[in-house]
Amino acid sequence: MQISLDYYRILGVPIQATDEQLQQAYQDRSSQLPRREYGDFAIASRKYLLDQAYHILADPEKRSEYDQHFLEQNSVLLEESSSAQPAGIEIPDEQLVGGLLILQELGEYELVIGLGENFLNQISDGEKKQAQRQDIIFTLAIAYLELSREKWEQQDYETAATISQKGLKWLEKEQLFPQLQDEIWAEYYKLRPYRILNFLSLGLEQQEVRVKGLQLLQEMLQERQGIDGLGNDGSGLNPHRFLLYIQQLRPHLTINEQLAVFESVSRSNNAVDACFNVYIFIGFGFAFQQPDFILKATSLLEQLSKYQDVYLEQAICALLLGQTKLANLSVKKTQEIAALNYIREHSENEQDLLLGLYQYAEKWLQTEVYPQFRDLKTQQVSLKDYFADESVQNYLEQVSDLTESEMSPEDNNLLDQTPVTVHQEVENDNLIASTGELDMRKSALSYSEYLPEPNFPQRSRRGKKTAGKKTAVSSANSSTQSAKEQSIAYTDNNLAFSGTYPHPAPSRPQRKKTSSVSNSDSLIQKPSLKKKTRPKRRKFRLAKPLLMGLCLLGGLSLAVLTVRAVQERQSPLGALQREQLNISLNEPPIELPLANTPVVSSPTLTKEDALQVIQTWLDSKKQAFGTTHNINQLKSILAEPLLSDWQKRAIALQKEKNFWQYQHELKIESVTTNIKVPERATVVANVREKAQFNQNGQIVARNSYDKKLSVKYELVRQNEQWLIQDIKVMKSS
Repeated sequence: MQISLDYYRILGVPIQATDEQLQQAYQDRSSQLPRREYGDFAIASRKYLLDQAYHILADPEKRSEYDQHFLEQNSVLLEESSSAQPAGIEIPDEQLVGGLLILQELGEYELVIGLGENFLNQISDGEKKQAQRQDIIFTLAIAYLELSREKWEQQDYETAATISQKGLKWLEKEQLFPQLQDEIWAEYYKLRPYRILNFLSLGLEQQEVRVKGLQLLQEMLQERQGIDGLGNDGSGLNPHRFLLYIQQLRPHLTINEQLAVFESVSRSNNAVDACFNVYIFIGFGFAFQQPDFILKATSLLEQLSKYQDVYLEQAICALLLGQTKLANLSVKKTQEIAALNYIREHSENEQDLLLGLYQYAEKWLQTEVYPQFRDLKTQQVSLKDYFADESVQNYLEQVSDLTESEMSPEDNNLLDQTPVTVHQEVENDNLIASTGELDMRKSALSYSEYLPEPNFPQRSRRGKKTAGKKTAVSSANSSTQSAKEQSIAYTDNNLAFSGTYPHPAPSRPQRKKTSSVSNSDSLIQKPSLKKKTRPKRRKFRLAKPLLMGLCLLGGLSLAVLTVRAVQERQSPLGALQREQLNISLNEPPIELPLANTPVVSSPTLTKEDALQVIQTWLDSKKQAFGTTHNINQLKSILAEPLLSDWQKRAIALQKEKNFWQYQHELKIESVTTNIKVPERATVVANVREKAQFNQNGQIVARNSYDKKLSVKYELVRQNEQWLIQDIKVMKSS
């Protein structure tokens, strides 16, 4: 058999090499060993070719004769009209594996694949020794793997994935070399994020390819057990970097695609999933005039309110549902000062902020919601058209407005109150929440530093087949290097990569993947979700005059915007667009550090005073959640918004006719006061809480607990009295 090798390339020396250089190269090449998976036959075959090359070139007469023949062959190749085959050498069939191994070391992967597969396909199994067959298959798989890596480096990700699977097919068919199979699978899964980006960046008309990208994305999400899940999808992306990746990917997806993919993997009571779905539901509900999706978003915002201030989003949803009183209430409770100032500036008076909220909502939808969806980002937002839609009017007339119709006098009093902080985590009756703040209004993602890039083992680069230049040869290395995550610069239509590439460790035993997405219809058709059913309650019908008023409000807002066009550049809106309203998932779902507010120990609140305040809270908690259900006791120690949260819990427990029995041990660790705002203080305390849950007169052991807690209490001084405004469990054991 003739293969495209010459003796100079086998030894890795130029044709001008001296005798001393030949001897040194021969010794070096002989001492180098291939991967440990190769059998003795392959190693001996390789050594045979090295010996033969050195034997010819070390003999002056044989070398002179070989050089003359070698130069004649290469001079023919230089002729443009020549159809001659590249220079090569004849080797026995049984030495093919050695030739393939040397070709692979030289980076001639296509030649290895062509010769190896041709040999295996043309000769029956009975004519081949099993050891030789295994070595050839291993060499084939390595060649496919290295060729896949080259395509990866060239950013041809789909070809890289296809090539790697061809090598894997040989290994799985013969059930050989499981460690190499794991190595190939590991790199295959690291390619998946790149492939998804490539597929989904294509035009919407390329539906078949886009569906494949959506299937791969859904597979990743299922394997990770959600957007911020702890499952292993083999991509090498930790939760923080995966959030960056998803945020960068979203503008390539239509709103229907996002609804189909993200809602299918969302988990209840998960802040990250809720954060994604809020924008999807609001965008879908508004764009397609389906207020029931706005209602779904409202429910999710209620969950998110436990972790951060989402009053602005709640106010906008209330406005879109025609709940004007609730919208006015919510917007006044926000801590987003710049947004609130903008809304006040564009409103008629301090008490009625609807006009400003109307304008703010329209711009928020246009600049913050629509750009997140590929099919909406070029559309124009119009609240006037939304409220003028007949189906929207019918829905808003029929929907029950429990929040406004059953709002208590105490809630009405909150219209003039603006809480200073929103709690991120509170003590729970039977569960200590562990999810940290996920800020929906961080600045927009401006960089992409998440995808693992290939850092493959050092190997020879492809060289010319003539021996005029020295070819550096290195044996394949079986060890893997740790993956280094570099940066990926992303634009709307392409990907630009930089940095070195990792050789991923074989850490993925899985083989085949399945996806619940099977065809394009399931991904692009307009989803039909059940409307939320509600228990019967007192009806509050939205009068048609109110709908007409909202429509007229749209016309009025346009007029106001026209008058103030000159002032637009100096309005707070510019800052809002840059910083305030983007949902940003570029922070991991863990506790975020608070701002470095200057604090100093203050004699205003002594340690004894702090002990009394916290003890009062624990006693009030016992009474509110105990057998007497003395819920009013909470008002004496809690400030808003914490008061409303705990009142709701206590009322729900009372309706169920259940109660808690608490025992507490309390120790104050520290008391600090804000030097700029002496009316605020922070108390850190160690609390041991023994809690027994009683249901139908019996203790429920599975819901009872005995925990040692490190708790941070945020206090505010109101009416000459210290009240607790926020409670955060920092540690639980």
